[in-house]
Amino acid sequence: STKILFDWFKQHNFNIYHEPNLEQARLKSYELSSAIILLENIRFFDGERTPSMPFAKQLAATGDIYINDAFGTAHRAHASTAL
Repeated sequence: STKILFDWFKQHNFNIYHEPNLEQARLKSYELSSAIILLENIRFFDGERTPSMPFAKQLAATGDIYINDAFGTAHRAHASTAL
């Protein structure tokens, strides 16, 4: 889970929100232009491992920057890396 990272960002004065729900994260991204929205580990989401084009489109519409730090899984054909 990415939840363990949240406290570090808060302690370093980042304007950050942890969001376990992709739809809510997308809505927040429109409301909070200067905030960081830390998504839950996307491997927990339906549509990531399948892979699902609708999920990939939702993910792409969520924010301006996506950082994938899962180098060990970057070669897999999942929604966040292949679609």
